[in-house]
Amino acid sequence: MARNAYIIAGLVVTATLCAGQGVGSVKVMVWDDHDLPVAGAKVTAFPDTRCALAFSPPWCLTDSTGSCTLHLSYGGECGGKHSIFASKEEADDYPERYMGFYGATDPTLKYVRVELSTDHPTDAVTVHLGKRAGILTGTVKDAVTGGPLNADAKICWVSNPVYCIQGSGLTNAKFRILIPSDTPITMVVSLNGYENWTYSLGKGAMKNAILLGPGEEMRLDIRLRPKE
Repeated sequence: MARNAYIIAGLVVTATLCAGQGVGSVKVMVWDDHDLPVAGAKVTAFPDTRCALAFSPPWCLTDSTGSCTLHLSYGGECGGKHSIFASKEEADDYPERYMGFYGATDPTLKYVRVELSTDHPTDAVTVHLGKRAGILTGTVKDAVTGGPLNADAKICWVSNPVYCIQGSGLTNAKFRILIPSDTPITMVVSLNGYENWTYSLGKGAMKNAILLGPGEEMRLDIRLRPKE
């Protein structure tokens, strides 16, 4: 068994190579929904089988031409089959579609897959970003003192609540969250010692639903009331 070091996205990572296992490369071109190249997109690859690598899923950032190169394992326990995804959350609001919370909104979504081997150690593929997300921005404060709070949140689809994102860090004192566009979602914010806050627009069956189009933004100034 040998250990080889590789530079991926500026970081040196170490792979544990089992007998018969190697590392190949895949050049990835990322396009937006207008078939234009996207600079600064994050490209991530996930093995389709259990892979004995000593680092998190490999990723790279596209350059000014919209391309970058992934270094992926093949052979041994890893097999060589990988699914490749692209996202650009910070600047252009394209979410990480490998998460079901985002990706499951598009039944036509086809994952880009590659299979590397000793006879086929390199490949080149094109990946589309898909639809832009909706954006929730805002603040969380104590309703009495006005002090900033870092709270927990749970955001789920209305039609299928199995698709959720939740946990601390989503709704900090000042937050920005991407949600799947054209998909009604519910939102509950909680914190120990405070009453839960639930989004509610008004009356009717969809009173607790948030629905945003691609690139559409909604601001929420959330005020949590201390429990008596």
